[in-house]
Amino acid sequence: MAKLGSDKRPLVLRVQTQARAQELVAFCEDHGWKYVLEIAPDKPEDISDLDKIHNPQPPVRAEAKIGNNDPCPCGSGKKYKRCCMNKNNKAGEAGKEMNSRKGYLRKDKPPISRMGLSRFREELKEHPALLKKIKKS
Repeated sequence: MAKLGSDKRPLVLRVQTQARAQELVAFCEDHGWKYVLEIAPDKPEDISDLDKIHNPQPPVRAEAKIGNNDPCPCGSGKKYKRCCMNKNNKAGEAGKEMNSRKGYLRKDKPPISRMGLSRFREELKEHPALLKKIKKS
């Protein structure tokens, strides 16, 4: 899209009086802007293009995303993926219950690789239903 105030996209201005038209012509020529001017006493004044070019809107910038391996913004010193990512992302909690690189984090089976055999036996005593599941498989 061409720049506003150029030959390809001139300012479109509508005023009601000749005096106001001369005022806007001088202003546009001082800035080097191209324009199309209409004098219409029966229509309301429209100088919205002049407002746009004279007071441009600042560009909208996307907020910086936090990477998985970046430090957590909460200040804990941990990586974001190990600290607050699952709190901010509901889908992350579902992924936590599935396989992980360190072993199973599922609730139905305690991971033997992460706890000693004696602790595993204690878990089985607390959850006899797990023992039945293990015997069946």
